Amino acid sequence: MEQKKQIKQECNTLSNMLADSRRKLREIYSYDILATKYRNIVAVASIYEYLKDGRTHSLDINGSDEGAYNKFEREIRLNKIITNTDIIIQKLDVVIENQQELASVMSSATKSIDKLVSSTDKLNASVELSNYRQEQISNELHYMNMMNSLHIYN
Repeated sequence: MEQKKQIKQECNTLSNMLADSRRKLREIYSYDILATKYRNIVAVASIYEYLKDGRTHSLDINGSDEGAYNKFEREIRLNKIITNTDIIIQKLDVVIENQQELASVMSSATKSIDKLVSSTDKLNASVELSNYRQEQISNELHYMNMMNSLHIYN
């Protein structure tokens, strides 16, 4: 029970701290220094880093200083480009794999076609040989019939 009571107190303390932090955050945002679009943890942290490191000295463009907003927007675009490039590379890898598989299938199909053509050539040669034999048998039969008819009539 004592632990439960202590945990409840800690939860209440944390809830109060969270509510206080949110109130302070609303108060800071109410000064309207930071554009609404950039009121999130990533943007605030990035903009803070730019200003702290001296990479920029203002939020907006100021002379030759491009401003923290522009730096942040450029980084977002570059991150999108990098992300999209990574996606494209992944898809290209899939295309390469598919092309390799297609080449393998095409090679296998070519071998099968070559075997069929070879079999067809052998079959055609066999048919031609059979036709030649049939023609010779027919010629011999014709010759024998002619000889028999000559012999019968003599």
